Amino acid sequence: MKERETFVSFEIQTEDSKRIQANISTQELREALRNVSETCETCKLQIEQGTSKYFIKMKTSELKETIKKAELSINIIPRFIAKYLIDITRQVTFAAKSLMPIGGRTEEIDKTWFYLAQKQRNNVFLVGEIDVGKTSIALEIVRQIAINICPKEFTFKRVLVLRPELLLAIKSDYLYGNIINAILTFLKKNKEKIILYVDKGIYMKYSEELVILLQYIIIKYNIPIISTISQEHFEAYFLGDSAIAKYLNYVYVAEPEFEEIEPMISGHIAKLKRKYKIIISKEMVKFGIFTSVLSNSVSKNPGNVINVFDRACLEA
Repeated sequence: MKERETFVSFEIQTEDSKRIQANISTQELREALRNVSETCETCKLQIEQGTSKYFIKMKTSELKETIKKAELSINIIPRFIAKYLIDITRQVTFAAKSLMPIGGRTEEIDKTWFYLAQKQRNNVFLVGEIDVGKTSIALEIVRQIAINICPKEFTFKRVLVLRPELLLAIKSDYLYGNIINAILTFLKKNKEKIILYVDKGIYMKYSEELVILLQYIIIKYNIPIISTISQEHFEAYFLGDSAIAKYLNYVYVAEPEFEEIEPMISGHIAKLKRKYKIIISKEMVKFGIFTSVLSNSVSKNPGNVINVFDRACLEA
């Protein structure tokens, strides 16, 4: 099936200073954008259509956003597998301006981008205990793509969430096999456009079909992939698997020190303030951080502190 082409409508100026309305394909705009320096805040693009030349002058960031939103208006995931593959970039891009950046974790985020940018072995497993912020790091990667502060080669990538836990819930072996094959076919076709995200990567070890799917993604197709996993599971089921271990990268996400927690939870505190229309002072935040060590939770920080504040607000 031929891929649907996307267009952006512009009011543009011709060489003889006339202003006309024209629809320009996002592919043309992307090609023109490649010649614009990353440091250039405003770009002037020359678009040729037939014998005519058109000029577009706008902020580079606005042009990227325009192209991205036009392309993301098209759903690329077939209905048959839409329950198991979710285009999170579509969701985040249209709400990106309201999303708070993650505080701290700069080193872990930089390492994640480094591994994703490799031509081969371009995977990264975020390894750590429960609630240390592994998922937050993965979602920060999505947010950075959405607002165009990611490395240039990822500007127009889509992050797709693979849901292996839902695949494992399929009762029919025949249907299960067909859906796995359909996902594999889709990923192969779109491997240049996507980053895959798998939360709780241990699920990929729960069936032979998922193990094979993961091997194809990482070893054969070199699709950039981020996964979150506990240290225990990663060491036992991934580093202990000689068939795949040598192809893997990982970033250890340690529990933060007390003084590092406040900036990490600042976005969540801001959400609680808006939701409950309350004031939460810095002193209260510090008190909540110290209170978290007294709880019986199996969670680590910063997640444990967030749980303390969520519970306090709910009970209040």
